[in-house]
Amino acid sequence: GLKEDHVCVAAISPAHSYGLTVTVLQTVLNGVPMHWLPEPFPAPLNGALHQHARVFLPGIPALWRAWLMGGVALDRADLALSAGSPLTLELERHAFDAHGVKLHNLYGTSECGAVAYDATATLREDASLLGTLLPGVQAEAADTLVVQSDAVGLGYDELLPGECFGGGRFQTCDRITIADDGLHFIESVGAGINVAGRKLCPDEIAAKLRTATGVAKIDVRGQTSRDPERCQEVVAHVGLPQAEISVEFRQKACADLAPWEIPRRWVGI
Repeated sequence: GLKEDHVCVAAISPAHSYGLTVTVLQTVLNGVPMHWLPEPFPAPLNGALHQHARVFLPGIPALWRAWLMGGVALDRADLALSAGSPLTLELERHAFDAHGVKLHNLYGTSECGAVAYDATATLREDASLLGTLLPGVQAEAADTLVVQSDAVGLGYDELLPGECFGGGRFQTCDRITIADDGLHFIESVGAGINVAGRKLCPDEIAAKLRTATGVAKIDVRGQTSRDPERCQEVVAHVGLPQAEISVEFRQKACADLAPWEIPRRWVGI
């Protein structure tokens, strides 16, 4: 659905694979004009949208919810993408009812690029539906989804035992079923934590917490968030009595963490 007269309003970070693919690379490879925003806040986004007649606007569910709640006028965003974390039927319906905007779900990974896309103009009725396979992409639903395409990366600097990555094939951490109407998401079984589209490494966060506090026994895990657009929360399990996990302790522990890495829950022994 991307046309020559679209202007891509880039309110998402091009430092991530999704943002790079749908913003910078569309300009470099296909000549799509790009209007870059340093921050994805509703006010500057409103200003950017009003400067162009026809807008291609990619986002993630957490941003789409913020834009809708912030009163962004989306009437010129006639091609809207959502990726990075699951898109709920409620959010998709909200955008459609309030602005006539269809949020097209895009599914992929950093290792193999885009895999499936919902190109329909109608609202989904099944929240698990990710979209249909893109041209040139083949997939098989093994224990977890295996993707084969010429967009698969060369590999990691070091493969872990059991990993399949390289030679045009990549095994994801997602359990997915493939039916005639597309790919259906079941669950992710990877160790990573998805916080509003950001993929975090629990071991790295735990190491920072241990260094900051001197507590040897700290484990970090992901937990489903009550906020569906946030997807997951970071939970820290600390080898101390709950009473010792004070505000001061948490502040010291999080001094070197990025805002999105800070645990929402602290669990003691």
